[in-house]
Amino acid sequence: MHEILSSYAYQVFFNGEPGAGFVDCGGLENAAVLATTRQLSLHAGAIVTREFFDWVMQHSAPHSLRLAQLDETGKERRHWDLLGARVTKVTATTFTGTGFPFRVEALELAVEGVVVS
Repeated sequence: MHEILSSYAYQVFFNGEPGAGFVDCGGLENAAVLATTRQLSLHAGAIVTREFFDWVMQHSAPHSLRLAQLDETGKERRHWDLLGARVTKVTATTFTGTGFPFRVEALELAVEGVVVS
C-alpha cells in the first residue's frame, strides 16, 4: 500500500491496486446489491498512481472499482465493489507539477451497481 494512503478513511482500488485515498464518501448510505445508477462523492483525497489519475482526468470509459473503508488502525472495515463507475466531475487543487500525490477536493462518480462486502 502506498504510505500516504494510511491517513485516509477510504481507499479506491483501480485494477486491484490502491489508486487513491479520501477522507469522506457520500452516497453509499443504505447501499446493498443495487442495479440502479447512483452518485457517489469522495472528498478531500489524494491520487497516488498515474493509471488512476489518467482514468479520472480523461473521464474514461466505465470501470469497476473497489472502495474500502478503513478503521483508525488502517485495517479494512468493509468494502464495496463499484460496477460501471464513471467520473462525472473532479475538483482538484491547483496543479503545479507532475508529481504525486495529486490532491483532489472532490471526485464524483456515477455507478451502475454496488455490491457490498
